[in-house]
Amino acid sequence: MSGDLAKLCALAVVVLLPPQDDGPRVEVDRETGRDGVEVRDGKYRCIAADGVVLAEGRYRDGAPQGKWTFRFPNGEERARGYFQSGLPTRDWRLWRADGELLAEAELEAGEPREVWTYFDADGEPDPVHSGTYRAYESRWPNGAVRDRGRLLDGRPHGDWIGLWSDGGPRERGVFVRGKRVGPWTFVHADGTVAQVPFGTDAPAPEWYGRPEPTEYERAAADEPAPAEARELPRLAGDPEPELAALISELATSDAGRRQQALKRLLAIGPRAVPFLIDALAARDLADAAEARRAAGLAEGLAAACRGRSFGWSPEPASAAQNAARVRRWHSLWSLTSGDGVLWGVICAAPATKEEAALDLDELTRWIGGAGPGGAARPARAEDAPDELVAALDRALDWLAAHQDESGRFSPDAFGKHCEARGETACVGEGSGGHEVGVTGLALLAFLRAGERVDSGEHADAIARAAGWLLSQQVAGGVFGRRKAYEHFYSHCIATMALSELLASLDSPDRAPGIRRAIERAVGAIEQARNTGDVPGWRYEFQPENEADTSVTGWAIHALCGARRVGVAVEEASFEAGLALIDAFTGDDGRVGYDSKGSLSARVADLIEAYPYDLAGEPMTAVGTTVRAAVAEATGVPADADALAKHAELLKRPPTWDPRGGRDVYYWLWGAQAAHALGGGARKAWGEALKTELAYHQEVRGEAEGSWSATGVWGHAGGRVYTTAAIAIALAAAVRPLD
Repeated sequence: MSGDLAKLCALAVVVLLPPQDDGPRVEVDRETGRDGVEVRDGKYRCIAADGVVLAEGRYRDGAPQGKWTFRFPNGEERARGYFQSGLPTRDWRLWRADGELLAEAELEAGEPREVWTYFDADGEPDPVHSGTYRAYESRWPNGAVRDRGRLLDGRPHGDWIGLWSDGGPRERGVFVRGKRVGPWTFVHADGTVAQVPFGTDAPAPEWYGRPEPTEYERAAADEPAPAEARELPRLAGDPEPELAALISELATSDAGRRQQALKRLLAIGPRAVPFLIDALAARDLADAAEARRAAGLAEGLAAACRGRSFGWSPEPASAAQNAARVRRWHSLWSLTSGDGVLWGVICAAPATKEEAALDLDELTRWIGGAGPGGAARPARAEDAPDELVAALDRALDWLAAHQDESGRFSPDAFGKHCEARGETACVGEGSGGHEVGVTGLALLAFLRAGERVDSGEHADAIARAAGWLLSQQVAGGVFGRRKAYEHFYSHCIATMALSELLASLDSPDRAPGIRRAIERAVGAIEQARNTGDVPGWRYEFQPENEADTSVTGWAIHALCGARRVGVAVEEASFEAGLALIDAFTGDDGRVGYDSKGSLSARVADLIEAYPYDLAGEPMTAVGTTVRAAVAEATGVPADADALAKHAELLKRPPTWDPRGGRDVYYWLWGAQAAHALGGGARKAWGEALKTELAYHQEVRGEAEGSWSATGVWGHAGGRVYTTAAIAIALAAAVRPLD
């Protein structure tokens, strides 16, 4: 139930509390229950000292039943509704103290989800606080409560408390739709109390009614640390011998040995973090010699986080500030060690010198998470063919098995992962220089299939791919250094993938580092937009008086994905993309590549191998998805006549034609276009994908689950590209309609 109704229900059981001379009195009928114990049964009234009836209703067998009314101390009605066996049911209304309507709902007894509509002071529906409420409670592995509060539309909303696994307080504050607002109190594992203020564009309403401060909240206001401090518990056991030796080297006075240890820690990464925090926590930072050794350990922690720094001071006078940093790192790891998104951001190489300093104040806001991790979104429609689902799962398994430890997917060196397992290397290498693009495409394949970064079989692969992409962002916001002429493609794909990763989180505000990376990437895309006679985008990161449907399609989808997670995008960008598609669309609905009626691009040497008449309608498919995506992003309906003409052309199904009809790019975009169109187009494409693509998937040997490096662009992206692209097509065919 909503927080307000829960507080009102508490008035109905005030009779259980010891009576007070100046408190409300209770009038209630009682009966002897079946087990001989007296229970409330019949009329109930809770009356204030001045005679105002604060609550009245009836009980049946010890539980509220039927109509109940609650009032403010001034006599104004506060709430009215019904109970069934102690549970709220039917219609409920809540009012403010001035008599204005606050909220209303139609409830069903025993249903954990309640839909409430709240109203602002002007009587208009308040979208911030309206929606579906349910109680939430998570637990530690030992069964102790970890977090307790309420969710609104799946995000924390209202009063929230967090506890450590021993039952001690950890945090307390207020959420508004997954965002922390106002003062929050944190208690570290050693009992140290800290208060952190949070701001938001959506202030908490007046009806929250925070309870009286708890003992540890009062301690935070009066004294920064409790009188009886205790040691921080260890985060990990004894490190393996190699890591133990590195930690010892960090504490030595030999600068050369320390530098060697730091280089090796860069390769180890976050696996070393808990051991380094434990080593820091064991040092007496007020002792000059210990402080110098701790400074080396702090350098090691920065190295494990890919060279970031966090303001450690080697001076004994800074012992208190350094100890506070150790506590915060300890709490951060205790609560988020399994959060692949967070540690992917922390351990991504800083993009600029200014970003090398790690803002520990910002990271502290991750303590406890921004809310619960939810179940994976439905990824497979009920009518999805089993053959497509199985083929998609095999493709994801192959991709995960051929990912570099760094998180990168290589278009030309993926075969080394086969050899590492004692198998013959997969064939079908592409060209180097497309690593950012194929990594982004592989990440999209996992996300489109419904896989998540916070749970599931491929969570680690998603986290590492995202972390690697983030580590590649350079000055100007571009993902990766330009090694290929078509690098703008790769940048757009990476931007699109990271936006979809952010959108998949229950609270996108959990990942401010990813959001900043997307904002910078969007800036690079918008800077490249043509402003002259030809709208859209081409290959350069500066405007040029050329554009094509293919590049523009990726740019628009990257920008739409960014807007979906709240990143600012200029309306002119959407207008430019749509204008290009309109300009290149013929009377029959066919969308051209770089002009009206023009054919798709081909490498000159491959025109004979992949003739145009067998290519399908890849640019028409791109144009269809652009129209649908822009309509979603701007709220302006797509041109229905144009979509109808596109749909007629897209009835041409995918085919694995040995004469040269294997157009992976058409399959990639055609399946997504069919999903956007829905109806018969989606069903027809699903059947064709089953008979043509799933049938030609490798089913044995080291290449099981993948597809050969076929198609017009297989020579560039290789087997990783074709497998990721076809996996995205399959995901479009099996996931439910949006």
